[in-house]
Amino acid sequence: MEAYLFKIKEIVNQLALASVIINDEDLVLLTPNGLTDEFDAFTTSIRSRSEPITMDELSSLLCSEAIHMESKTKKNI
Repeated sequence: MEAYLFKIKEIVNQLALASVIINDEDLVLLTPNGLTDEFDAFTTSIRSRSEPITMDELSSLLCSEAIHMESKTKKNI
């Protein structure tokens, strides 16, 4: 997950150098698009929130969810 989020940040920075600014709200909506189907429930919960979320908050939640999913997978082995 950290590599995925780093890649997004890298792309956003490259776009900024080309004077294309992606606002936080759009980034929060676009980031889940590249996630696997395993994250569908998580993505739905993020998109259906009534309160806005920042990209920093989304990143933290995504990392936590990835750790949780990994630990569940390890328990099932």
